[in-house]
Amino acid sequence: MASIFIIGGSEDLMAEVLGELISRGHDSEQFRLLNESSFAGEVVTVGEARFRVEVATEAALEDAEVAIFLGDGLLAKEFVALLAERGSLVIDASPYARRMGLGTMVVPEVNGELLGAEGRSQLFSLPMPTTTGLAIALAPLHALAAIRRVVVTVFEPASQRGASGIEILSRQSVAMVSGEGIDREKYPETFAFNVRPQRGGPEGEGWAFDERMVSQEIESLFPQPAFDVFVTIARVPVFVGAAQSLWVEFESNVSLEEVQEALRGAPSILVGGDELPEAIDEEARAVLADQEAGPLDVVGSTAIHVARLRLDPLRADCLGMWIAFDDLRKGVAVGVATVFERAWGRYGSEY
Repeated sequence: MASIFIIGGSEDLMAEVLGELISRGHDSEQFRLLNESSFAGEVVTVGEARFRVEVATEAALEDAEVAIFLGDGLLAKEFVALLAERGSLVIDASPYARRMGLGTMVVPEVNGELLGAEGRSQLFSLPMPTTTGLAIALAPLHALAAIRRVVVTVFEPASQRGASGIEILSRQSVAMVSGEGIDREKYPETFAFNVRPQRGGPEGEGWAFDERMVSQEIESLFPQPAFDVFVTIARVPVFVGAAQSLWVEFESNVSLEEVQEALRGAPSILVGGDELPEAIDEEARAVLADQEAGPLDVVGSTAIHVARLRLDPLRADCLGMWIAFDDLRKGVAVGVATVFERAWGRYGSEY
């Protein structure tokens, strides 16, 4: 039985990853939770299982066969290299490894073959949830007809700013509903009942850091030469759940029927409005039948929900579409669990 350490991240994100792994049949006794000293002693509850958070130290990590990093990347910066050198299987879902270009970046539905490739390291990184959802939606389309360019507007929830983002949105919403207004000294930016683009970087070219990262991560995930991605990230007053509006330009003409068939045959994608198999439960049936599902509608789902498929009436090589997905569960937890199971099958022993 593997000794699995989950390191860093908010309680909600830790619980999401634990819940996904336990739901797949992994024994709760396998897991230990480590974080910064300020989180020590806190309890994360998943069903009937309770996990006490310990302080992340080199000594505490001595027995780690598998290390899963979450959160802001500070603990990953401190321990990723050490654990990889020891021979642990390291999965970094924080920004650290991907921004440093360490290990192999993987989205199982897009380039999952790299998990079994000979010569690959035991360090795998996951892209940001925004990139994960986008890449899964684009992969079957790129296989259908080479993509030339994608223009995407990302609607980013408060959960992507961490626990503090959710708290800020909650406090601002309460203040505005109660008529108190926003304290500008305490909150320079208004997120409640508002839509704001991410702030451009200091280099003066107008790009936000995360917008550049999405383009770079897409380039890493797809075979070269990669297609261009033009990204705008807007912060919206939504607690959890992500959505994106895409405009896809192909190298050749496509038909709407071909696009729908490609998407329906791809892993982790559900096309809204489809006729549903009898085995799907009523809650999932209601979500899938909604042709315009938003972020809140798909929270808890493990799929990328696709809707509003339409070709440009003047150009048969251009497609508009909408996607929505759970940024914590599908954007992080499902990817972490899948990468662990497939990579551990090669590197580890029976669990």
